[in-house]
Amino acid sequence: MESYKKIIGILFLGCAAGNIQSFQHLARLARPAATAVRQALQAKPTIRPLNPIAQPQIKTVHTHPSSFAPLVTAQKNGQEQKKSWNKKWAALGATCAATAYALQKDPVLCEGAKAPIDIETFDYASLEDMDDWRLNELIESIPTYLFIEYNPRTDFCKKALDFYIDNNKIEKLAYLILGELFKQLPDTQKQECFLKIINSFIDNNKIEKLDPSVLVSLFKQLSNTQKQEYSFKIINSFIDNNKIEKLLQDSIDYGWIFGSLFYQLTDTQKQDTSLKIINSFIKNNKIEELGCSTLDSLFEQLSDTQKQDSFLKIINSFIDNNKIEKLDNQIFFKLFYQLTDTQTQDYYSLKIINSFIDNNKIEESSYWMLYRLFTLHLLDAQKQEYSLKIINYFIDNNKIEKFKFYFLLEHTPTDYLNNLPFTLATLMNASHQTCPTILHAKKNYSSIVAASEEFIQIPEIKELCIEMIDYSAEQQEKGYVTLLHGQAWEWSFYETLYRKLEQQKGKDVCNDFMYFRYDKNYLISEEKATALAKTGVKYYYTQELFGILFTNLFFIANHEGSNSVIYVAKNYDQSTSHNLNSQEILNLFKDSGLYKAAQKVHYSHKALFDRAQDLHKKASLYGNFVTVSIPKDLVNTLVYPTESGGPRIKYTLTNGTKTDDVLYMAEHADLLPFDTEFGIVLGPKMTDPEKAKKAGIEIKQWNAADPEIITQRDAIIDEIIQLVIQEAEKNK
Repeated sequence: MESYKKIIGILFLGCAAGNIQSFQHLARLARPAATAVRQALQAKPTIRPLNPIAQPQIKTVHTHPSSFAPLVTAQKNGQEQKKSWNKKWAALGATCAATAYALQKDPVLCEGAKAPIDIETFDYASLEDMDDWRLNELIESIPTYLFIEYNPRTDFCKKALDFYIDNNKIEKLAYLILGELFKQLPDTQKQECFLKIINSFIDNNKIEKLDPSVLVSLFKQLSNTQKQEYSFKIINSFIDNNKIEKLLQDSIDYGWIFGSLFYQLTDTQKQDTSLKIINSFIKNNKIEELGCSTLDSLFEQLSDTQKQDSFLKIINSFIDNNKIEKLDNQIFFKLFYQLTDTQTQDYYSLKIINSFIDNNKIEESSYWMLYRLFTLHLLDAQKQEYSLKIINYFIDNNKIEKFKFYFLLEHTPTDYLNNLPFTLATLMNASHQTCPTILHAKKNYSSIVAASEEFIQIPEIKELCIEMIDYSAEQQEKGYVTLLHGQAWEWSFYETLYRKLEQQKGKDVCNDFMYFRYDKNYLISEEKATALAKTGVKYYYTQELFGILFTNLFFIANHEGSNSVIYVAKNYDQSTSHNLNSQEILNLFKDSGLYKAAQKVHYSHKALFDRAQDLHKKASLYGNFVTVSIPKDLVNTLVYPTESGGPRIKYTLTNGTKTDDVLYMAEHADLLPFDTEFGIVLGPKMTDPEKAKKAGIEIKQWNAADPEIITQRDAIIDEIIQLVIQEAEKNK
């Protein structure tokens, strides 16, 4: 304290000697000079008092730290030395003044640095009853100084930390305050203090109460050897106190800290720790709280034998605690095949399924988990038995709307299948049991329902499906093979306009004919059509693709990305979307020789065009189904089996036969795979209604459009066409 009083005296003496007029100007000099001031005080120099009034006026002060060196040793006489001494003395005073200004907000500075509390006699036990805000205020009220060795705030913080540690109450200290206290300590004391703090948490089994932010700050103080030692201690403290799930939780609080601690361990420690963590979760019946990614990381550290043993413990824990529905799908797939014995896999497959059923939680199980267990690990007799058990569970508990395990239907007897309350089952009319769609559906029931069930349940779509099944069954009896195409609703607008223009030429175009091409540039000859049917499309994205209509032999086939029912339900298809573009509509008039007249009418009566398009959009929310019925003797000349892109391929039937004979495939639909696609070559028989009629081909469209709105739309289209014809007559 005496040293501090001397500083105060030097401060005012120096200010006068240096003629310091502005503390603000000198404040910026405080920090670089602080070190020199502290060095001067520690050297305890003999200070000679000077008469400030007698000193010369010094307007420029140089404050480089080297300027203070003579203060310690200068004792020589002589005018030059005296002038130099006075300058150095003035510089010291100026620096002290600047430091004082930087700290002038603390009024205690000028009162002998007396703290608001007596550090030595303070009742530290009172800290326990002090809330965080009050403690923080107390710390802030204690002064701290840059230029003297004694720092009352640091001293208080050290004593406060010692109180919390020595009395096993460190966890009561909020992390912000703990960090503030810790920050005040000199570097030499931080490591020692951290070891005290962390050992206090560990020894008192309160490790989970150590805030992660504090842990990170404290951990930095350790050497590499200490980090490894305390990482192992901290993780094991969480395990031993059954709190390991808190350290592993996927959050910013602890999840990332575990990875940092785990990284410090040796390979042997990692293996031992991983096994202890897994066993801790199992022992405490909290295995469902162990995340998939964490479990995966822990399993990597185990030996093969440990992996298998651990999985058996984990799966039995889920089953024994009636928590099988909480078995994560990813965990199951990652762990199940640690069981290398097939018999063990089969045993646990049945055990898992029974656990779901016995606990009435089958609807909560994972689709793909159940699928894998059923298809790979149950005997055929078991598949049928458990399929019926599960289906009956949904029916008996009025939960049929939650049924999602469509693969079970493949293991269900046909007579039982026909009585199921599923939407698709209601479409399977007994009178149509031999038509390709029904034969295909019975053999691929699960795939069909999984891909389209939610869309078939749309009333309008369901009604269309029923109509088409009836139609295709009737056509079959007449000797036809019927194929199906799904397309966006907007195509119907172009088709209607094109038909009406064709009728203006005097052609007999029946309403049952559906046009596919509206530009003669894409029409192909009979010869090219015959050749294309034999080879398919040779190269992707060529003009040949415009000569192919992609269809299905069945009203639901192919996966959900290429499924006619979904195209119609979503009002979407794979063709380029024109979105009823005005220019595209005008282009339809080119083939009739009315393009220029149509342009003028469009300019003068644009509202009519807009009205027709608006009515068309309003007429239906869904797309078009198109059916193409071809006589059996013509099928193989006009249709070929294909896949995306249009090449001709052979399909492998379930009886092992490989074939590209479309008629054979249509007559053996129950042998075809679910994913099947066919290309119809759009030669003259498919694009010219007169030639189609002569060949016995029927092409129809099916939609759920409002007939009244369609009538209004057609009336406007007729009006537009008449205006175009009148305009053309004017220009003749």
